[in-house]
Amino acid sequence: MEPERRARVSACDTPSQSPPGAGCGPDTPRPPAPSSSASRCSRPRQAPSGRPVDFVPDKAEAGDGFGSQLAVFDHDQDGCSDLAVGVPFEDVGMVADAGAVTVLYGSRNGLGQGRAAVHLQQGSGTGALKDRPSTVGDLMGAALAAGTTADDQPYLVIGAPGKNLKGHVNAGLIYYLRGDTSVSVHEDSPGVQGVIGDNHRFGSAVAGSPNHIAVGTPGEVLNNSADVGMVQIMKHQLSTDGVPAPVAGVTQDTDGISDAAEGGDQFGASLAMVPYRPSGAVAATDSILAVGSPGETLWVGTTSFPEAGMVHTLRVTASGTVRTNAMGGTGDTVLTHQPGLNGLPLTGKAFGMAIR
Repeated sequence: MEPERRARVSACDTPSQSPPGAGCGPDTPRPPAPSSSASRCSRPRQAPSGRPVDFVPDKAEAGDGFGSQLAVFDHDQDGCSDLAVGVPFEDVGMVADAGAVTVLYGSRNGLGQGRAAVHLQQGSGTGALKDRPSTVGDLMGAALAAGTTADDQPYLVIGAPGKNLKGHVNAGLIYYLRGDTSVSVHEDSPGVQGVIGDNHRFGSAVAGSPNHIAVGTPGEVLNNSADVGMVQIMKHQLSTDGVPAPVAGVTQDTDGISDAAEGGDQFGASLAMVPYRPSGAVAATDSILAVGSPGETLWVGTTSFPEAGMVHTLRVTASGTVRTNAMGGTGDTVLTHQPGLNGLPLTGKAFGMAIR
């Protein structure tokens, strides 16, 4: 298995070289906390009207897909929200559709009116991002998740589902950036379930909470069927191999999950995750995970509706155990379109293609 990389970044004052989270470890001076319960971003001053958006790196080009994915977090922990923007079809030099991510910083005066933006692309910066070059069709930034961990560290997860790895086309990977950690994770990483393969598209969807992250692999092959799908769940804490510790791999064949793993279901094509406080607990140590399966065929009596779609909800405990009764009951909670909703047929609805 390919060893993963970790890199410690020593400079916080070179945003063009520092990935989100880099240089924000315990040894790095942080901005002072707001002096009151009000955010330092409250009651912003009026920004000049008609100002061009000159704080966004690079330039607008047809087909870049700028903004097709967004994630909000407080990367520099100054009390103002920062915006990570996916640009999955960005050309890097002559490398088409390699992809990139731009982080725009918030301030009292508005987005982009303070700290300079960070532009992330493969082959530059630090850690795993620097170690892996941009290649055609990587689609870096096709999926994003960001937030703050339970121990108050900002993190950013970037999906690159078109990345070719170890002779496999569109195998896919993610980049995980937090503090001094900059690593890549894929299906051949230590502890990750699933088998690396062509068109698995690991990293097509990502989600996170303060406790866990989840990665969708909608092209996973199971039982000799393509596009069945799988979801990998990890903790923010790093394993001894230096990657977010894998705790579970979930498919529709996992005990307690409704229906079955079938070709074309694309289980894991979309994901959403929120923290959850168990009854009697003093903190939200668990996570609730919603998983889209837009290719699912639904049956009503003897009538089938191909690609009607389905969404499953699961609970992930602090230890990483996956419980299927996230909302109570004895099985997982399944959401679907109802037959004939608004008089429309179910076939091809792809319910669950996107979850927020």
